[in-house]
Amino acid sequence: MAVPRLRVPGSQPANVPLQRAAQQVSDEVELYHRTYTTLLRSSGETLLRVLEPSHRSMSSSLHSLAGSEELDLGAFLYSIRRLPDEVAGGRVIVMGQEAEVFARHGIGPLDDWTPLEAPARRRRWYDDGNGTMAVLLASASDLDDVIPTLVAYQIEWNKLRLRMRGAPVAPGAGPADYAAALGGVEDDWIQLMEAWGEAFEPRLERIAAERLNLRVRMLGGSSVGYARMTRHWWAPVRATMAEQGLVDRPMYFVSSNPHSMVNLLSGTARRREQEVTDWVERDGPADLREELAAFRD
Repeated sequence: MAVPRLRVPGSQPANVPLQRAAQQVSDEVELYHRTYTTLLRSSGETLLRVLEPSHRSMSSSLHSLAGSEELDLGAFLYSIRRLPDEVAGGRVIVMGQEAEVFARHGIGPLDDWTPLEAPARRRRWYDDGNGTMAVLLASASDLDDVIPTLVAYQIEWNKLRLRMRGAPVAPGAGPADYAAALGGVEDDWIQLMEAWGEAFEPRLERIAAERLNLRVRMLGGSSVGYARMTRHWWAPVRATMAEQGLVDRPMYFVSSNPHSMVNLLSGTARRREQEVTDWVERDGPADLREELAAFRD
């Protein structure tokens, strides 16, 4: 329920600047979405770098340094966890709704390609071993996840490349050395080392040597295709519900944040509210302090 705000007759509401800023952000997001959905309607490939300007203008909270020369290792790590590791060697990413769609366009058969997984996303990827990768999209929101993730990955890869060419780091260096030489937070370098494991130094060598210039292509993308995909995954769910006598019961879907259910049902977040807010006020980053102030307002 909205809380009414007091205002002096004839004056603007106190939150008008916030509303204008929010509207501007909304407009930039809409422009970004319209740009890539329009470009991907073409039958050919689109250079991912064409989308970089609108990605930067969107001022995403998940990629706040997109338009800066500073490294945004947080955004890079976010992307790495949502993309297969093999994207580092990719040239073309082909997106479609069903394996049959790829076959109709002479791509595949995907069953003969190497199946891939991303650490933080259950999405079906395939690699032909020659730089072409395929990804199956189950919904329009999948596209809205894949494209910004790929763009963020490419932007940060190329920023890191420039940093490394200007300030090479000796082999065997630790996370503090990388942070001092290249920028970023030491903890992010620790996480990047953990994410890449033994491939950490070879991957950095590849980044220093190669500019990433991915191309993307969309096959189909119709509402009919997405509906058909939904029926495919819904059929076994409904069958299980019928077996358990639950067809008439309400159902709630938790997409990708099961921890939110733990926070909601266990009361942990509420019990630790003061501890969390104290930390934000004392040591939290600027964006969290601003968000806390906005909640209180």
